[in-house]
Amino acid sequence: MKKIMVVIAATGLLLGFVYTCSPYSKTQIGETLRFQYPEVNSIQDTVTLQGSVFAAELQRLYPRGSSRVLEIYVSEGQQVTAGQCLMKLEQTEPATGEQVSSALAMAELKDAILSGDLTATEQLLNTVNTNIPLQINNCEVYYLYSNNEAIVMNLSVNTGEIASSLLPCMELYSPESLQIEAIAGEDVIGLLEQNMDCYVSVPAFGVNDLPGSLSLISPYAKQTTRLTGQTTYDTAVEIKLQEPASLKPGYRAAAKVVVSLRENALLLPYEAVGQDDTGQEYVLKLQ
Repeated sequence: MKKIMVVIAATGLLLGFVYTCSPYSKTQIGETLRFQYPEVNSIQDTVTLQGSVFAAELQRLYPRGSSRVLEIYVSEGQQVTAGQCLMKLEQTEPATGEQVSSALAMAELKDAILSGDLTATEQLLNTVNTNIPLQINNCEVYYLYSNNEAIVMNLSVNTGEIASSLLPCMELYSPESLQIEAIAGEDVIGLLEQNMDCYVSVPAFGVNDLPGSLSLISPYAKQTTRLTGQTTYDTAVEIKLQEPASLKPGYRAAAKVVVSLRENALLLPYEAVGQDDTGQEYVLKLQ
């Protein structure tokens, strides 16, 4: 009898020890939940384009035939006013009407090609050989003047040199005409539309979020082969700025284009979104 009691007692002690070590003996603690109010705000979807600052309106000054540069009154980067005298030249060889006409037509043709205006390019190609010859006096001293308020961007001649009538001896740009020329790849060009809002950054001048809008999207793409051998098809776009005067041409720029805008969207913290076994997302709402 005593032996049976000892076995029963030992069994009871063993069961008590096993229960003590099991999870059932521990106090169950409920999961702690954190509640947070959602936020109502606007959501913008943007794409980033890389490009540079360029002058949409260039003033190119050409000599009258072959001319010797006698004096230059300005320097690169200098701001000039409308009607200001820029350069004094002496004509050493008269320019024929055909030469002057051809030089002017080539300049206009180059501008039309760079701007992507196919209609203007075709018209210039059809009329390049039918311009009316210009009558120019032979061998005289004359001056070049600025047509409007501008900044001298490029001086291609020096005092004493002979300037050709086929090439501009000076280029000027208007600060108000500065724009952004960027490249859009095949992955984003389908999202872009004319007049979309954008925000421009120019690291060289510490400019961020300068407002602007898409003013031109080229109607065709250009094929580009990179050093890696990869071929891409890029489309040129132009961005008109609201305040371009603080920039200068030639510098690198980036533009964030707003491709969609959703007003009064309900924003939830990422941690509040769960996912079940089937991949369906859900949010717990307190009622």
